[in-house]
Amino acid sequence: MLNIRIKEDTKMSTDVEAVFTRMKNGIEDTKLNRQLLKEIEKAEYCDSHSFIDRFGNKLNLMYLSTGCKAALLVAAFPDIEIDIDECGYNARDSIIRHIKNGNIIMSEPLMELSFDEEDPIDNDISVQVDGYVFTTMEELCKYFQWR
Repeated sequence: MLNIRIKEDTKMSTDVEAVFTRMKNGIEDTKLNRQLLKEIEKAEYCDSHSFIDRFGNKLNLMYLSTGCKAALLVAAFPDIEIDIDECGYNARDSIIRHIKNGNIIMSEPLMELSFDEEDPIDNDISVQVDGYVFTTMEELCKYFQWR
């Protein structure tokens, strides 16, 4: 289950760039990592230390957006709480939609989560916030509106 903790202040608790830089082995070639790269960066996995960007260029992983780096960290280290406040909304929503095991911390969402209501895969999640469990993005969106 993806555990979300809503933080009380705006102070960053994880420096995503610094943590990502220390990943000496790069990223694994998994279905989830490929999905995150495609959805957040419009990129393709190349090898553990590089990706193919939307223009066909092979780039080092350091050129990924902070949001994509955060998503890959959450996927790779499910026991570590990753602060996703520096992520764009697309990365935040991809993390919530696709990562089924991990821990994130974020500020109260200012913009509604985006998902395709007609796509059961896009709407199917496994998330816990404030002790409540959510299995659809629709339920989670309603909770954040109410909260």
